[in-house]
Amino acid sequence: MAIKQLKAAKDFNGNLPNLDDYFTAYRVHQLPEMKSTRYDILAITDPEVDNITIKKQYQRLALMLHPEKNPSIAAEGAFQIVQSARDVLTNPEKREAYYRRSFCSKKSKAGSNSSWSQPRADGDSNFSRARKPSPFGFQKTDPDPNNSS
Repeated sequence: MAIKQLKAAKDFNGNLPNLDDYFTAYRVHQLPEMKSTRYDILAITDPEVDNITIKKQYQRLALMLHPEKNPSIAAEGAFQIVQSARDVLTNPEKREAYYRRSFCSKKSKAGSNSSWSQPRADGDSNFSRARKPSPFGFQKTDPDPNNSS
């Protein structure tokens, strides 16, 4: 409901302050309900990314969602969801457990025609699979096009 109203407000006046921040916070709350992965929560489409990329994406989202920066009432909860995703994906043991719990059980249920791959023999906890684009498909727009940071 809140996302529909935000979209209507953006259609009415796209220059309203903090509109993208509100949208980001509510969208993050919506992702777990959609059974999205922790990669989707961090808006990462490639599950084989390294920790540096995960940390950079987390930092980008944390700046938008931190309760001191985002006036939305949903910001604090969204910030905690993003922190949780980062904590799991940057810790090798937690990432491996997440992989086994979330993806190995799906492979055994899916049968031999599944697009899930086995962990690599070198013990790397990364995995690959065919994925649809992330439902987190929006970007915060920079009001100053000359600002490259």
